[in-house]
Amino acid sequence: MCVKTFAGLLYIASLAGLFMFIFTVLGMQLFGGEFNVLEEKPRAHYDSFTIAFTTTFQVITFDSWQIVMYDGIRATGGWSAIFFVAWVVVGAMVMLNLLLVIILDVYVLSSHETVDSDENNLTEDDGF
Repeated sequence: MCVKTFAGLLYIASLAGLFMFIFTVLGMQLFGGEFNVLEEKPRAHYDSFTIAFTTTFQVITFDSWQIVMYDGIRATGGWSAIFFVAWVVVGAMVMLNLLLVIILDVYVLSSHETVDSDENNLTEDDGF
């Protein structure tokens, strides 16, 4: 049961990594060097890949993501809210639902296996 769960989680983790990479590169293209127009450069920005990846992870985990979004709005305009809301919807909501589907699927499969094995044990014990 655990092996099936880990196999499913591996697929979800690779899909999440792919989405993280895509939104990191997209954020670097949209916001790279743009956060410099603020009073001081914020900690979360999109100028280098490592900081951009960390910022993208910060947004997906809801860790003060609205501050990053407001910095983006102040630096580039209101359209940047679309990027952050899309990333929250795709990253957090869809990935969380996929994770729950994997866990529930493994649970259902394991419950069917235990029901089948219980039925087999009952048919073998009927010869008394």
